[in-house]
Parts: sequence; structure tokens; C-alpha cells
Amino acid sequence: KWCNLTPLNGSALNLVVVEYDINGNPHYKCVFNTQACEQLNAWIEGFQGIFNRMTIYNFKWFLHAMLFIHTQ
Repeated sequence: KWCNLTPLNGSALNLVVVEYDINGNPHYKCVFNTQACEQLNAWIEGFQGIFNRMTIYNFKWFLHAMLFIHTQ
């Protein structure tokens, strides 16, 4: 339940594809959403000046906090 949060009900077509194994059996496979990554990178780029002056621990905390606030 907690290992794969990608919905398999067809609501996220760009995150799940059906692939077939060598026996022809279908199975679901998670795919990478490059459009979402590009949007995230463009949004994060605005914080580049702040990130450059942070330690790795501050960076991880700040990024987590900003993503949490952004999704609320």
C-alpha cells in the first residue's frame, strides 16, 4: 500500500503504463513524469540564490518545507 502511491485506476495516465512480459502477460509500470519535473525545476530555480548559501542539511529542510507549503 505505501510502497507505490501511483494510482492504477487510470486517473494518472502519464504515470502508469501497461507493459507486457515475454509471455504476453500485462503488468503496470511506473513511468517518469518529465513535465512535472520541468515545472518543479523551473519553480525551484527562483530560490537558487538562497540555496547556494545553505549547508546540505539546511537545503534539505528548506526544500522539504517549501514543497510542503506549496502543496497545501
